[in-house]
Amino acid sequence: MNSSKVLVVITTYNRIYYLEQAIQSVLSQSYKDIEILISDNSTNEDSREMIEKNFKDKVLYHRSGYGLSPLDHGMYIEKFVQKEFNHEFLTFFHDDDLMATSHIETAVQLLNKNSVAAVSASSITIDIDGAIIGKKSYLKMFLDKRIFGYWGVLSVCWLNPMICPSIVYRKNQRNLSAEDFSETSLGYHDYSSNIFTIYKYGAIISSKETFYYREHDGQDSASFSNEHFELHIKARNAALQ
Repeated sequence: MNSSKVLVVITTYNRIYYLEQAIQSVLSQSYKDIEILISDNSTNEDSREMIEKNFKDKVLYHRSGYGLSPLDHGMYIEKFVQKEFNHEFLTFFHDDDLMATSHIETAVQLLNKNSVAAVSASSITIDIDGAIIGKKSYLKMFLDKRIFGYWGVLSVCWLNPMICPSIVYRKNQRNLSAEDFSETSLGYHDYSSNIFTIYKYGAIISSKETFYYREHDGQDSASFSNEHFELHIKARNAALQ
């Protein structure tokens, strides 16, 4: 649609307060060649009304559904974006997270300098009020360098997990469609797509802490169970078949 270099897709579901903060963090990026698409899956019209009031000429709004499951929402917006947009770079951001002002600029610089399909940031964990409560642990030997193949998959699965909403992709190298993965293992389509993309094209995890991951009730990360663990195993196996 637009000739902007980076498309930031913000998926949202009934979190108007966090959504407003997330949008503002993207608008505050030092890298300006950005287009923002809000993918609204809320069960009400609060998010749409807030966007029309505060961000009408600054973002694109798209109604993706009314209370779709996270997997169905992800599948839908992935297909919609791949069909309707032609940006060089792409990120699927979440409505409850925040970007530091240099997040997109750091990722684009690394993508331009390296033959990789994706760049993930090191992450800082925040609570429901935005206060810092910790940092994700990373093995420094794997930071700021290209990882790929089976070793790359091992790294992002177990050693240095990539936080999906922090990743900026080279759009034409994002692999394994959400629909294909849904049919094969009924699990996390973004996780499986990341594994396949890294295995084939490579990725970089930046040492720069430019992503703020918010922890709150109702997240997979807040209640990681044996079921989630099994889904991650299925995602890895589906991606590498």
